[in-house]
Amino acid sequence: MEAVESDWQSIYREIDGYRMKTNQEWAEVCFIPNAIGHSPDAPVDRYLAIREVMGSANLPGMVSSQQTFPFPTLQMSSQRDKVFGLVTNMDWAGEPLIHRQRERCGKAEEAHSVMKEDFAGGKLPSDDFGENAAWWRVMILAMNLNSIMKQVALFWR
Repeated sequence: MEAVESDWQSIYREIDGYRMKTNQEWAEVCFIPNAIGHSPDAPVDRYLAIREVMGSANLPGMVSSQQTFPFPTLQMSSQRDKVFGLVTNMDWAGEPLIHRQRERCGKAEEAHSVMKEDFAGGKLPSDDFGENAAWWRVMILAMNLNSIMKQVALFWR
C-alpha cells in the first residue's frame, strides 16, 4: 500500500493551549508485507511515514536544483520533503503515537550510557562470548539492584 496525497494528515502542536499546524504531515504506509515478515501469531507492525516540507528559500544566483541538505530528501511534485519513518505495533491513532514517540526520545540512550559507563558494560573482559555474556548478566543484575536500592533505601520513610 502506497500513500497517496489524500492519505497525508497534518501534525499539530499545542502551544499555550492553542493547537497550531506544523509543516509536517503523516501517513500510514505498508513497507513490508506482514505475511512475509512475521509469523501469523506475531503482533502486526504499522509503518508511519512523516514528511516535512523543506523551505524554498534560495540564495541569490543559486538554482533550486543545486540546493543540497545533509540528510535524505524526496522530490514530490514541486516541493522537496524531508522524510522520517516510524515502525510500531501499537494501535493508537497516528498523531498521538508520533507525539508519544517524540516525548520519550532519548531515554533508551540514557539507559545504555549508564550500563556502559557506570556499570562497566562497555568494557568486556574477554574475547570469549561466554565470559562476556556472564559479565553482561552480572552488569544487568548490578544495575537492577542499584535501581531497587535507590527506590527502597532513598525514598524509605
